[in-house]
Amino acid sequence: MPFCRQCGKVLEEGDDYCPKCGAPQHDAPSYETPSSSGAADRGGIGWTILGFFIPLAGLIIYLLWKDQKPNTAHMAGLGALVWLIVRLGVSLLAALFH
Repeated sequence: MPFCRQCGKVLEEGDDYCPKCGAPQHDAPSYETPSSSGAADRGGIGWTILGFFIPLAGLIIYLLWKDQKPNTAHMAGLGALVWLIVRLGVSLLAALFH
């Protein structure tokens, strides 16, 4: 069953335009699940927390998903970046007061 590339609505076979959002479908590939269309790319705070506590995972998620799931990738990368800034700040303070 195909889904709209723009909004994820279920389409009938052969639909040229989405009945919900009006997006053209003739050039768009059919998708079998709404999640593959990017409709579930919300990028919640959990990805930031994951990136902060496991910065390497946050960096890998950012690099792998920056085109397919930009919101989720941004949040994971942000967590890794915040970890790096905190780590550098703590190291700088430790060097100054040691």
